[in-house]
Amino acid sequence: MTRCPRIRALIWTLASISLVLVAGASCASGPASRYAREAGAGPDSLTATCHAVDTKAHTLHVITAVGLALREVRFKVDQGCQITRVGESAKLQDLKPGEVLRIRYRKAAERNVAETIEVLPAQEKEGL
Repeated sequence: MTRCPRIRALIWTLASISLVLVAGASCASGPASRYAREAGAGPDSLTATCHAVDTKAHTLHVITAVGLALREVRFKVDQGCQITRVGESAKLQDLKPGEVLRIRYRKAAERNVAETIEVLPAQEKEGL
């Protein structure tokens, strides 16, 4: 069985090009793109349910879903934190358990510090 040298060369060329393209694609999604995301990263945000408010310690505890599990996240609420409810200014003691909150925060010294807290409007229940 004889093979045509041109077909063999074409197969090797196509295989080499495919290998280079696959290697290049895997490198493009590596550490360089992760560092680019981190360089432009600003404050994080989280939408969660208010669980507890401690006005003396200036802390807020919320519950959020992670996959099929729930987790509690704690925030330090400084005096400069802007809290709003339906576009109007509110205070930490105005937050009630069960309300849905959108929190913009930063991580500082192993804890989360809230920068803004927005009380989201309650959604109407359908079918009840």
